[in-house]
Amino acid sequence: MWLHSISLSNFRNFKRQELVLPQGTSLFVGSNAQGKTSLLEAIFYTATFSSFQSNVDKNLIYFGVQNDNPAVARIIAEFNARGKAHKIEIRIITETNAVGAIR
Repeated sequence: MWLHSISLSNFRNFKRQELVLPQGTSLFVGSNAQGKTSLLEAIFYTATFSSFQSNVDKNLIYFGVQNDNPAVARIIAEFNARGKAHKIEIRIITETNAVGAIR
């Protein structure tokens, strides 16, 4: 399998980020709090529909929009598997109902 692009909107500390990955090994280098772990978490979430850091999906939504109704984070990944191109879009949505409960 080869992940060749990933696009993030309102995911963790990314308001918007697009990344094209070359085939082969990639190395992510940067200072603390620059998004390296958030990027890896987005890739992991795309593969497993779970987070390795949180058991509450709302925590994956960018802090600046968590109180929006609805609050939405989005991951779009394009990858090749078994010789075929695939595209997956994942949306994490929280809504507040009339009595204020998060769904």
